[in-house]
Amino acid sequence: MLLDPENRSMTARAEALLYAAARAQHVEDVIRPALARGQIVLCDRFVDSSLVYQGIGRNLGVEKIKEINHFATGGLEPDLTFVIQIDQAEGLRRKDAQQNGRLDRLESEKGDFHSRVHDGFSALAKWYPRRVKRIDGAAEPSRVHQQIMEALQPYLQRLRPQ
Repeated sequence: MLLDPENRSMTARAEALLYAAARAQHVEDVIRPALARGQIVLCDRFVDSSLVYQGIGRNLGVEKIKEINHFATGGLEPDLTFVIQIDQAEGLRRKDAQQNGRLDRLESEKGDFHSRVHDGFSALAKWYPRRVKRIDGAAEPSRVHQQIMEALQPYLQRLRPQ
């Protein structure tokens, strides 16, 4: 429903609330139990994505999106967020090639939406400089992997027995 490119009638507010609702369930079913077991949890998308896509991309406002997602997650926040930075046009080209031209509802939005999203992800590092790590997505895949692993090391070391 959220990503179906045929679903053009969904409002920005409905989209934001559906993402928050899905996130609330995921936090309760998956994330909190894993954290309670002392595990590290990696999410492909979390609240920061909504701040950018719905707050900035859809012009709903970052503070409003923070508010509904704070409620949805019970205040759970990430310790670390990776922003893999790449030229906007190159990112869309890669996604188009990866999906064989079948872009989802968000990916098929017009350029101004993608410009706002691109700028929003750049802004995240300014808003949360302690936890947002910028990764050069234009680098070779091995270098991207290396940058991510370097940033993860302090978290992975916490799991190792002393």
